[in-house]
Amino acid sequence: MSGDLENLYKVLTREQATGYTGSSVVGSFEEFVADWCLTCKVVEKTVYTKKSIAELVKRKSVLAIKADTTIRNHPATLALKNKYNEPAVPVSILLIPGREEPVKLHGLVIGAKLEELLKGLPDKELNINGSKEEKNKG
Repeated sequence: MSGDLENLYKVLTREQATGYTGSSVVGSFEEFVADWCLTCKVVEKTVYTKKSIAELVKRKSVLAIKADTTIRNHPATLALKNKYNEPAVPVSILLIPGREEPVKLHGLVIGAKLEELLKGLPDKELNINGSKEEKNKG
């Protein structure tokens, strides 16, 4: 795993993840993958290792979650099917506050669209205790 990818995803316990919800994040980004999915591995190497994506996720205070669907009855697998009505991986879901429907990104060439969507979010970087700080653009 590259350094940029390690910085993109936060490894959180259930309690910590709950602390990031509500007012402490601008949105969330869920990357649904599986160990057996070669396309997922290509997307991971070509999109999620990009420094620009990792920097936007941090600057925009987006909680990035890697959801492993390798196991059939795993909560991530069930959420992909039941909550998002998606039949298979790879799929990435961007949840933006104020937007009724999640943004679903499919396939290999999602990098430019993801960057565009992230750039449209306000700059609010999480500080160490999980609260957000507005960034002045002046």
